[in-house]
Amino acid sequence: MKKLYILLASLLAVAGISAPAAAQTEEEAPNRILVIDKAQYFAGYNIPYIEGIQFAHVDGEVMAPIEVLGVSDDLSSISCSLKMTPACKYYRISIAMELQAQRWNDISFIRYTENTGTLPDTEAFDYAEIKGLNLKRGTSYYLISVAYDEYNTAVGVSKAYFTTPDVEIVGNPHVDVQVVNVTLDSFTLSFNPNKDVLYYYYMAFEENTWQEYLAMWGPSFGCSTISELIAMWWNYQGVVGPATVTWDPSMDIFPGETYDVIVAAADINGNFAPHQMITVSTQSQGGTGEAFVEIEAVDYTAEIWGDQILPSLWVTFWPNDETARYRYRLYYDYEWERYGELLVEELMQDPPQPGITDWWTYDPIINEYQLMPSTTVYGISVAQNSLHEWGTPNVVEITTPDECEGYNPAAYKISPVDPDVVRNMMSRGGMNLQNAKRGVMAPRPEQMKKIVVTQKTAK
Repeated sequence: MKKLYILLASLLAVAGISAPAAAQTEEEAPNRILVIDKAQYFAGYNIPYIEGIQFAHVDGEVMAPIEVLGVSDDLSSISCSLKMTPACKYYRISIAMELQAQRWNDISFIRYTENTGTLPDTEAFDYAEIKGLNLKRGTSYYLISVAYDEYNTAVGVSKAYFTTPDVEIVGNPHVDVQVVNVTLDSFTLSFNPNKDVLYYYYMAFEENTWQEYLAMWGPSFGCSTISELIAMWWNYQGVVGPATVTWDPSMDIFPGETYDVIVAAADINGNFAPHQMITVSTQSQGGTGEAFVEIEAVDYTAEIWGDQILPSLWVTFWPNDETARYRYRLYYDYEWERYGELLVEELMQDPPQPGITDWWTYDPIINEYQLMPSTTVYGISVAQNSLHEWGTPNVVEITTPDECEGYNPAAYKISPVDPDVVRNMMSRGGMNLQNAKRGVMAPRPEQMKKIVVTQKTAK
């Protein structure tokens, strides 16, 4: 096995591919070979089963160009033609919705075809029909062919784009939508369908995100339009007749944000007309100056965490009058020492996908963190004003007291800290420190016991 590993390392070096350093012991020696492609798919081989490793060269292009000739009226079949280059020994065919495949590369098309496509075939053809399909009207697809060489290697990808005929809409289904009221964290719309509407659906999205939702969830549920996806989310129980609807904070509506409300109206046959969209912006808070959020540790008490009594650090986050929205987080000292400003930059980035709730905070709050005595943490807050301009980040170093009244250290076993592992700090709260009426600030909790907490602005 050692000779095979040395041979493999030499071959990889010739090909310009890095190999792992030689292991020091037999127990550490690699016993698998993983071939990883650029899409991070890999094929694994058990080294004892490998007889040899070779590199090969294939002359010419390996392709099976495919073309769509027509789509049947009932959308159950398509006609196509396919050619093969001399280096192509066989091919496989598949069909994918454009919405599903719009971000794919050739490797993705290959994997999809190998998982869902036809059996291998070796004959080119000028005309053939692919039957047994269940295509959707008004939907775009790719007809895909993957060409293989003499070594059974998937190489060439050919795609033929086609769109099925639209469904015929009866009449002119339309819903008149009017804005009734807008506040800091809510808006109300009225819906009045015309006589051609059998039923309709509506849904609000953060501005310019409904397309991402459709791309993310549409293919999984067989939906090619946002109207179909909304109907599925509504469990196909459409609204009949006029309606007045209010979106509020329980639906993740926040100040100074813009929302796209999609309306899907169906005709007498239940077919959707092109969707309607109305854009609504909630009232803004904050100013145009520099946004900043104060961080203050206000108490250290023994509280119930699960089935134990453990110390809790209470921390308030107080935005200034210029702040429209902000983000915050506490990190252990070893996390700050290791990552530093990268943690601040991370907080100032946009979420990785749409629909992440609680990504922004809008009001002053108090949070509770389970932290042991003599623990140092770093609180970070980053804020934007009403123009969505970032203010100066606030980084505060906080060290809990040496003791916590009511906490018995002997009853709790402290696990050792691994500085190479980022731990999830136990926290709870997010209690709003404003009065019931938004815009009226509650007083600072002076009644809370002031504690001996070492707190300073971090450099």
